[in-house]
Amino acid sequence: MQELESSLEQLSREIGQPRLRSDKAVQRRVNARVRNSSVGQFLSVTVNTTLTGEVNLFWGRIQAALNEAERFDGRYLLVTIERGLAHHLVAHHSGDVRLPVLPSPKAQA
Repeated sequence: MQELESSLEQLSREIGQPRLRSDKAVQRRVNARVRNSSVGQFLSVTVNTTLTGEVNLFWGRIQAALNEAERFDGRYLLVTIERGLAHHLVAHHSGDVRLPVLPSPKAQA
């Protein structure tokens, strides 16, 4: 989030330079930054032009979207008694983390 906000701050300082004098040019740059960011959906960004022709860039965090994402952020433990499925999931999804696969209660009986 901080990286995207810093990028928008830098863009706001560049407004008025030869390639950033119109609201359309600024909006194109904003769209590219938001689209290429994994957290773009959590910011509300507005580009407008004043009556004097000055281009302004405003942004703010969408707190409701952030709160909703926090509710579902994280890793969850998957428990299964299907040994083949457990091995497949661990091999496919664990990445650097190695999770132990314990024998099912049926195999111990």
